[in-house]
Amino acid sequence: MHFKFLYFGNLFSNTADGFIYLALPLLIYSISNDPLALSAVVAVGILPRMLFSLSIGEFVDRHSRTKILMYGNILRCIFVSAIVAIVMLERGEHYLLLTIVFILGIIETAVDTSATALTPTLVEKDLDKANSQIQGGQLIAQNFVAVPLAGVLFALAHWVPFMVGGACYGIAAFSGAILNHRLTEGKKEKEPRGEPKKIAKGIKSRFEGFKLMRDDEKLKQLLWISLILALAVSMSQSTLIAFLTDFLHTPTEHIGLVSMCLAVGGVAGMLVLPRFLKRFSRNTAIYTGHAGLVICLFLLWTCSTTMQAAVLLCFMSCAVSFWNIPVMTMRQMATPKKILGRVFATVGFLLSIVQIIGSIMGGIVAKMGLNFPFLFAAIIAASALIPVLKLFQLQNTTRDETMLENVQKN
Repeated sequence: MHFKFLYFGNLFSNTADGFIYLALPLLIYSISNDPLALSAVVAVGILPRMLFSLSIGEFVDRHSRTKILMYGNILRCIFVSAIVAIVMLERGEHYLLLTIVFILGIIETAVDTSATALTPTLVEKDLDKANSQIQGGQLIAQNFVAVPLAGVLFALAHWVPFMVGGACYGIAAFSGAILNHRLTEGKKEKEPRGEPKKIAKGIKSRFEGFKLMRDDEKLKQLLWISLILALAVSMSQSTLIAFLTDFLHTPTEHIGLVSMCLAVGGVAGMLVLPRFLKRFSRNTAIYTGHAGLVICLFLLWTCSTTMQAAVLLCFMSCAVSFWNIPVMTMRQMATPKKILGRVFATVGFLLSIVQIIGSIMGGIVAKMGLNFPFLFAAIIAASALIPVLKLFQLQNTTRDETMLENVQKN
C-alpha cells in the first residue's frame, strides 16, 4: 500500500534527473564552449558519491528515511529553480553551475540511499518485483521520457527543461510527504529509520558497512559479484560512442537510437525477471545474467555492423538486469534494517571507484582497437564466476543446515 508513494516519488525524481542530466551539460557547454568544462560535469557529478557516501549512509541510518526523501527533493527543487533564475537573468557562469551540480550530487546520494534502504521496510514480500519496478521506472522515465524531451525543450528555451525538472522534484517531494504522513499518522506504525541510540558515533560508525560485508560471507560474495561485473560494464561502455562512430561507422543520427537499445533491454529484463523468479531461484537468475553478459561482451568484440551491435547491447542490458536485481534483493534481505543505509552507501562508494577505474581502463585498451574493450570486459566478467559459485555453495550449505536443524527438532 505505502510502496506506491515511494514508487511514484522515485518515478518523478528520476524523470527530473533525466531532464537535468541532459540539459546541464548542454547549458554549461553553451556558456563556456569548452570541452573540458563539459567533462567536468561528469567528474563533479561522481565526486559527491565518492566523498560523502559513507557519511550519508550513517546519516540515513540515524534519521527518518521518508523525511530525507521529502526534504531532499524539496532542496533539489529549490536548486534547480535557482538554475532557472540564473539562465533567465543571463547570469550563468559555468563555475557557479558546477557548484550546483556538486550540491545536487550530494542530495541525490542521500535520496537514493534512503529509497534503497526504505524499500525492504515497505515491501516484506516479493522484494524482487519491487526492485524491478523501481529500476524499470527509472529507465523508462529517464531514457524514454525525459532525455528525448529535454533536448527539444532546451532548443525551445534553455531554462524550460530545468523548470519542468524542478516541477518533477516538487511532485516527488509531495509524494514523500504523503508517505511520511501515512507511516507516522497516529504513531500506529514505526517510522522507517535506523536505531540512532544503538548506532556508534564517529568515523567508526561510517565503516560499519565495510565491517559487516567483510565478516558476512554472503554479503562479501554479493559485493564481489557487483564490483567485478560493474568494472566490466563500465569498461565496455566508456568508449562505446567511439566504437559506434569510428569502428562501425554508424551515422551520427543513429547513435541515439543504438544507445536507446540499452534502455530497451534493461526494461525488458525487469519485466521478464519477476516471472522468471516464479519458476527459478535467484541463483539461477544470477547465473543466467552473468553468462548472458559474458557472451554479449564477447560477441560485441566480433560484431561488424551497427544492427548487430544494437541487438547485442539490448541483450547485454537485459542480462545486467538479471544479475543486478537479485543481487540487490539478496543484499537487502541479508542486511539488518538498522544498517541498510551504511551498507548501500558503502556499496555505492566502492562502485563509483570501480566505474572510474573501468572507464580509464576502457580508454587505455581502446588504443589497441576500439572493439578490444569488449574482449577485456568479457574476460573480467567471466572471473565473476568465482564469487557466483561461492555464493551458490554458501546457499546450499545454509539450506542443508536449516534442513538438519528441522530434522533434529522433529
